Parts: sequence; structure tokens; C-alpha cells
Amino acid sequence: MTPFTCDGPSQRERVLGLLLGHDVDDVISYEALSEVIGKDIRKDRSALYAAVGNLEQEHHRTVEAVPNVGYRIVRAEEHYRLANGHHRRARRQLTRTRRKLSSADRTALTAEQAARLDALEENVRRQQSAIRFLERRMTENERRMAETPTRSELRAEVRKLEQLIDRVSRR
Repeated sequence: MTPFTCDGPSQRERVLGLLLGHDVDDVISYEALSEVIGKDIRKDRSALYAAVGNLEQEHHRTVEAVPNVGYRIVRAEEHYRLANGHHRRARRQLTRTRRKLSSADRTALTAEQAARLDALEENVRRQQSAIRFLERRMTENERRMAETPTRSELRAEVRKLEQLIDRVSRR
């Protein structure tokens, strides 16, 4: 058996290098990604997913799929939209999970199998309840933030007050 040898950067490192070499809003084509790893990226995206994980953790950037083209480096303000989309899909998956669990014919199961199903269904129900609670809290926090003055508005208000104090102190 031959010992493992490293032949240069891994596929993940090569993809990461390609992504880091692009600016926000640049689109990296499937062809460019495939060329850098030496195989069709559309058939095996594992190197891309690993590179994007590193890009997100270490470089505070991410990508978005551009259908039939490749991936685009997104702007910082777009991260919320992308994360919210993942969150919505996760909520739908929990709903589907719970439906599958509740639709099982308990009479066709052993007591142990039914108990496992019941426990998992309860766990999913609690997750859904926690998510609803947190979403209500987040909505309320977003409403409060929208009502909170910005720094520039506060600075303008401070300037007005300083001018008023100057006028009053000169009298």
C-alpha cells in the first residue's frame, strides 16, 4: 500500500481561492468551477460546499446560485434574505416531518416503535413552538428597530440641542 501524498491544494482550497479572487456581485460560472477542480461541479458539489462553508466562517461572505450559470458572490445586505429563505424551508420541513410522524398507523407498530414515534413527534412539536415564539420576538424587535432613530438622526438632534444651548447661554 502506498502512503498518502499531497499533490498541492485540495479541491476545496482551489474553489475557495477562485471565490476569494472575485468581488461582490461577480458570477463564477459552472465552467470556471469545474475547471479549477478538474471535473463537472454540477455532478459533485462537495468541494464547493466545503469552500462556501469556509468562505462564510472565515471571510464573512457567501454565494447564491444563479440557475444554469453558476454562483454569485452576494452583498452583505443579502445574507438576511438568504438566511430567511433557509429558515422558511426548514419550517416547512418540520411541518412535513410532523405530518409523517402523526400519519403513522400506531396499531401496526410495536409499543417500542410507537413510543419512539411519539417522542420524536413531541420533539418536533416543541421545536415548532419554540420557532413560533422566537419569530414573534424577532418581529417585535424588528418593529422596535424600525422605530429607533439612526445614528445620523441622533447626531442631527444633538447638533440642534447644542445650538439651542448656545443660544440660551448667550442671553
